Amino acid sequence: MNYLEMLAKLGVSNAHPGGFTATIQQFKEWKINKDSKVLEVGCGTGRTSCYIAKTFGCHVTGVDLSDEMIKKAKERAAYEKMGVDFIQGDVLHLPFNDEQFDVVIAESVTLFANPEKAAKEYYRVLKPEGAVYDREMFQTGSLSEDDLLSFHQFFHTKQLPSKEEWQQIYQHAGFRNLKVWEETSYTKGVVETDFDYPDPMQQLDPTLLMDGEIWELTGEYYEVMQNYAKHLAYALFISYK
Repeated sequence: MNYLEMLAKLGVSNAHPGGFTATIQQFKEWKINKDSKVLEVGCGTGRTSCYIAKTFGCHVTGVDLSDEMIKKAKERAAYEKMGVDFIQGDVLHLPFNDEQFDVVIAESVTLFANPEKAAKEYYRVLKPEGAVYDREMFQTGSLSEDDLLSFHQFFHTKQLPSKEEWQQIYQHAGFRNLKVWEETSYTKGVVETDFDYPDPMQQLDPTLLMDGEIWELTGEYYEVMQNYAKHLAYALFISYK
């Protein structure tokens, strides 16, 4: 079992920097037109997709590589009576034609793919003048080679860009007018505790209580984040086609 598989089994809906609190704050500041077609990549259990559809009344499509996540997202949409389309798909090979969406949303997803290829896919499926909103962690200090290796081994990532490198990734993909919003020091890890926004639809795998591996992995996660928090920050990276 790896980190992403752990999130799927836990049914975690706020596994991104800042948690769902940051999601709420983002969409208060960066509103979406009701006529927009929105794509959330790495939608997980669909909480953000359903929130966008409910808040703005726009058409939302969610894509995730995990069949388990998509199943839970569809169950959430049915429970919330939201007509969101959830599709199993790879962020590096999005199952859509060119220029289909007005907005792409990503919450700590691009880092776990190939960021350069993912950014090019976002560009491809966006309409002219479309925007991508990508919340990602970034490196603020110099991690040793051993520390970077441990980080990548746990998260199954291949790089940990700096803020400037994230901007370069989007610029090289063709995006313009890049913005960085709400840069925040990384002190709490990826999964935040959102006391003000509990998730009534968190769908835990019923076998979890008997699965020692997942609790061991959870402990390892907190240890990794505690070790590296002082070298990390996160922000919302906004880019326009």
